[in-house]
Amino acid sequence: MKLKERLLERYGEMTESFRKLADYVLNSPAEIPMLSSAELGRRLGLSNATVIRFAQMLGYEGYIDLKRDLLSELKEELKPEERFKIAGLRGQKDILFRVVKQDVENINQTISRLRRDEFSKIIEQICKADEVFALGVGLSAILARTTSYLLQQVGVNAISSDAEVTPIEEKIIRLNSNDLLIVFSFPPYSKIVLEFANLAHQEGIPILCFTDKPTSPVGLVSQHRLIISNENLLYTNSFAAFSVLINAIATEIALRHKKQLVKENERILKNLERFYL
Repeated sequence: MKLKERLLERYGEMTESFRKLADYVLNSPAEIPMLSSAELGRRLGLSNATVIRFAQMLGYEGYIDLKRDLLSELKEELKPEERFKIAGLRGQKDILFRVVKQDVENINQTISRLRRDEFSKIIEQICKADEVFALGVGLSAILARTTSYLLQQVGVNAISSDAEVTPIEEKIIRLNSNDLLIVFSFPPYSKIVLEFANLAHQEGIPILCFTDKPTSPVGLVSQHRLIISNENLLYTNSFAAFSVLINAIATEIALRHKKQLVKENERILKNLERFYL
């Protein structure tokens, strides 16, 4: 089991000190291999012994084994040269530059956290689902609508919560283990979204969440998580990284079903010709 999976599995039963350590490992994994147990403890205001007990709680003999395991996992991540770069923009004081710079950083951080094998499993889960139900409240409803639209374009049977006339709780109960619930949850976390996610979890419905950290309330009840960096100069969340990920998901699905989609699009365009000049 991957270290990240161990942390999420045990997170609910951890003490406050252990949760502080788990959050640090999940949010800043690249820093851990460079820190001794004493140095990590000092950063978080914890003792060296607490850090060692934390590693042992996760099944390691000691902190060194935890670091070795994490370093091995980090090598599987995307290489730095595969990340997005800014080019041709000057003037740090320029609002355009600052906004673009922040969004590029969000995209880079999001990509650096995403494992290829995890991304592949998410694609497979979406492709095999009989129905995909995208759920978001407030601003996240826009993300749900965008997701369902793009998935529909690549042949996935998808619908968003704002397009469904049935009450959400009834819709979720009608889903089953062959379906997929996609949930969007960012600060401030919606209590009602968490209630719906908990209901789906109790019903055995697979959940994929787009959220800001693995230990968000919805993240802890989801089988799959896409962690989005969403820092913004405004008080709202930035969703530049979400746009990149959902476009990548739709593109991957399209490539897997290329022949089928080409044939279907030809049929649709032929029938639509009568409505255009």
